[in-house]
Amino acid sequence: MTDITPEEFLEHYGVKGMSWGSRKAEGGGVSPAQQRRVDAKVVRDAKINAVNATRPRDTRSQATINKEIDDIANMQVGRAPKAPKAVAVKAQKPTSADIYAARERNAARYKKFQEAQGDYYVATGHKAQTKTEALMRKYEKEAFDNADTKTAARITSGEKVALSIFATYGVLVVAGAVALSKGY
Repeated sequence: MTDITPEEFLEHYGVKGMSWGSRKAEGGGVSPAQQRRVDAKVVRDAKINAVNATRPRDTRSQATINKEIDDIANMQVGRAPKAPKAVAVKAQKPTSADIYAARERNAARYKKFQEAQGDYYVATGHKAQTKTEALMRKYEKEAFDNADTKTAARITSGEKVALSIFATYGVLVVAGAVALSKGY
């Protein structure tokens, strides 16, 4: 090892956590940079208070203000303002005829989509593919995004009866199989 003389030894006399290049205020006071920040905040607060003193006070109730905020929020989201509850009309349940008609319309739309899809797959050339793809996307939207989809998915009362009969028959068959396997 080499001997290090006190002149060659580097020692740090700073305060732990203190930024490099900043000096601690003498006498425990505030540094000039801190004083400038405090002065700027005092001036800013004084300006805000002066502006607020000249403004007229809002005399509306908190409930009125909250209602106006809700109305503005609903307009920005695209929702209509809340309607009175007495005005609400309950939608009628679709009949079996409505369900069958919706299924037929959906089948026709889906058939058009399948034909357009087939045309797209056999199209040659960029222009023809672009044209058939646009037509296919149009029919796809019509087939899957329409009001009849939910109606067509409903079950008619006759279908419910048939399902309950098949379910009962299925339970009996399973029960008979279990009984046979146990030797009853």
